[in-house]
Amino acid sequence: MVTLTLFSGATATLCKHLLKTKVPVSVKSFHGTRKVYTVDIPPDKTVGDLKDMLLKADTEGDLKGFIQIGLYCPIVFLSLPLKGKLRELDIYDRIADCGITHKTLLILMGVKHFTWDSSRKGNDIEVLL
Repeated sequence: MVTLTLFSGATATLCKHLLKTKVPVSVKSFHGTRKVYTVDIPPDKTVGDLKDMLLKADTEGDLKGFIQIGLYCPIVFLSLPLKGKLRELDIYDRIADCGITHKTLLILMGVKHFTWDSSRKGNDIEVLL
């Protein structure tokens, strides 16, 4: 038996065989073949580690052309004004701290190119070509 202290301060007791060392995380991509990637990640790893695992799991090369990848988590358990919105996950957050469980479906959005608008450039920015 293992005794855990929950965020609320309450304690819970679990059998060791019920504890999981890895969390299966599903990530839906809206690019290329719109594939759903599933990776098993330990809860003490970061979101940045999850991105690295997704790039390794991408055998078809759909994610290779992105210069930036963002992972978003749907907000479903909060009050009505926030319900249905997306929250971007920080790459330094641990999986356990993000509230990701085995039933969470993350959304992957990426940027394939970078454009520069010289009319909106500040005076203190210099572009070297």
